Amino acid sequence: MNLKIHRSIFQGALAAVVVGSGLLIYSANLGAAGADCYRKEFQTEMYREACLKGGQSEAKKQGKKFMKKARKLDRSIRNCKSCHSSLKPRYDLKADGLQKYNELLPKIRVR
Repeated sequence: MNLKIHRSIFQGALAAVVVGSGLLIYSANLGAAGADCYRKEFQTEMYREACLKGGQSEAKKQGKKFMKKARKLDRSIRNCKSCHSSLKPRYDLKADGLQKYNELLPKIRVR
């Protein structure tokens, strides 16, 4: 009888470790896939890919690359706030933010 109890405890503990490990791996993969991006729907391919690749930090990195090149073409673009009304975590766009992006995109290659 005592052996059955120990076996049940061991099996329960083993199951808990397996399930816990699976959840840990799953949540780590979500973070790598960009779970920390505030937005889940994207109006641009560049930001969607960046969020999937490395989350908000990768999207910010791509945005800075774009802005650096955009500054050379449009002097009104000075910093992130040129297109965004707010920054972290939402990065809301100004009314003309997406329009500016779409006008400059054909002239800029960010990668």
